[in-house]
Amino acid sequence: MNKRILYLDYLRSFAIIMVLALHCISDYMVRADLFGSVSWYAFLALNALARTGVPIFLMISGCLILSSEKTDN
Repeated sequence: MNKRILYLDYLRSFAIIMVLALHCISDYMVRADLFGSVSWYAFLALNALARTGVPIFLMISGCLILSSEKTDN
């Protein structure tokens, strides 16, 4: 039986949004004409937040693999 863990679904949704945001703002981080502007600093802060997406995916995968019935030997 496959039990869903609701908070992991919410975390997964958050991680998806963060990875998409990271890919969307990557072009703006390297533009020389934006360097030092207010929008560049906003993208810099969003970049730091968005980088949490991939580690969250890895932690969710580890949690689900370790709590699997297949690993209970």
